[in-house]
Amino acid sequence: MLKILSVHGPGNPDAAWNSWYTHMGIALPESLGETTHIISEGTDTYTLDLRVDDKFDIAYIQPFIVPTKRPAPFIYSFVSDYQNKRDELLIKKWIKDVRPNFIGSLQTISKDFVDYGKKYNCLIKLMPWFVIKKLPFIEKEITAMCTGFIGNSYKELITINNYLKNLNRKDIVAVCGSDRTNFELSNKDYEHFISRTKYYMSGAIHDKYIPPKYYEVCNAGACLVSHETFLMKQCGFIDGKTYIKINNINDIQHILKDDIKWKEIGRAGQKMIQEKHTVNIRAKQIMEIYNANID
Repeated sequence: MLKILSVHGPGNPDAAWNSWYTHMGIALPESLGETTHIISEGTDTYTLDLRVDDKFDIAYIQPFIVPTKRPAPFIYSFVSDYQNKRDELLIKKWIKDVRPNFIGSLQTISKDFVDYGKKYNCLIKLMPWFVIKKLPFIEKEITAMCTGFIGNSYKELITINNYLKNLNRKDIVAVCGSDRTNFELSNKDYEHFISRTKYYMSGAIHDKYIPPKYYEVCNAGACLVSHETFLMKQCGFIDGKTYIKINNINDIQHILKDDIKWKEIGRAGQKMIQEKHTVNIRAKQIMEIYNANID
């Protein structure tokens, strides 16, 4: 039986990245071995002295929680899709100092980043986002929904949100905002509404990555409507089959008139996510990499 060390960072455990990372750290040990969790305290902790014995087979560590010694023969981690240049420098320092065997990146990987990993025998590979639990397909009474943070990355989101809001329909939820601390929907409300939505419309994040929200949307059985973004086809988002691609705002009026297509595509998108993108599937992939790299 494997003994696995799971370390995750400070902050609100319900925040998207902490919650998902924590569940990834739990998924593998639950099925394959024992686990010890260490949670860093503080709000800006980038180093952590892991005062534990060295008898762990696998260590799962967020790159922002940098141990002062190597805690296991095999170390794996996920790199968030919320990276900036400062974070990339910290991750490179982490690779150099700790020498992890594997990093699964949720963002676009530059050749420079991959080559840097190879220099220190660290495999860096793009791994899509994942969902924690499979949601059922339930009846839908909301025709369309648009939520999220309006910022520079979401170039089309404000246009889509305003278009839907101006329709002034009770069966449409358009509640985007520019203040992350003052969203109109709580996390509980969000899941409630998204599970009852026929068409979920968003503006993607061009040339960067697939928003984690897209996995949540399809997992709930909503039909995703979006511009195409980086790696969507490779991750199973196929236009007309598991989501609907839009090219401009005028496409929305035609989509809203169709009260049949959303169900077929929504179910297919949900099936795709639940077959390819669950936390247990990611854990299995990591285990395959572990077996391929450890004698």
